[in-house]
Amino acid sequence: MLTTPENIRTLQRKLYRKAKQEPACRFHALYDKVYRADILSHAYALVRANKGSAGIDGVTFAAIEEREGGTAFIAELEEALRSKTYKPDPVRRVMIPKADGNQRPLGIPTIRDRVAQMAVKLVIEPIFEADFCDSSYGFRPKKSAHDAVDDVAHSLNKGSTKRRHGSQSKSRRLTNETGKPTVLIDYKPILPSMAFKSGSIGSSESARNTGFTASR
Repeated sequence: MLTTPENIRTLQRKLYRKAKQEPACRFHALYDKVYRADILSHAYALVRANKGSAGIDGVTFAAIEEREGGTAFIAELEEALRSKTYKPDPVRRVMIPKADGNQRPLGIPTIRDRVAQMAVKLVIEPIFEADFCDSSYGFRPKKSAHDAVDDVAHSLNKGSTKRRHGSQSKSRRLTNETGKPTVLIDYKPILPSMAFKSGSIGSSESARNTGFTASR
């Protein structure tokens, strides 16, 4: 398992603590964190460690590292995000056989898009983590469906029959009272497969100094 670099952990701790201590806090000016060179480099390493297939362009990690090298690849993506010229590629559709004979569709983004998505995840995940309940297990770091089953079994053994709602976050941090996004990351081009509306893109001296800015 890859270890998160300390400078990224520092940013994540700041975001998490702010979110935990101030439930009404709204985060702004996070976009410039997404294209930080250290975050993109770690995102590249994480995606590479997943050993996924190539996207619609057929480009693999072996091809990237033979043709231009990982450092040049990351630098090109950083500049595309910084200049707001980044455009995602279509997602490659493959069908995965299921035990019952049916097939499950799976979308595979290009490596470039997966690295951009991972960079966004590194930045915003601590904000969501601060709001999740202890009984939330879906798609969370260091939690799995097996942990959820163990939790239910433990509760039943204690005699508890209370219904647990663990699949939803109570977070409203990414939307304001009108339902419009308040986190300043343009999700539409970076995460084409997610249903986020595009927000404003911003940066500030305060954001660079503290890791974020916030409003209520």
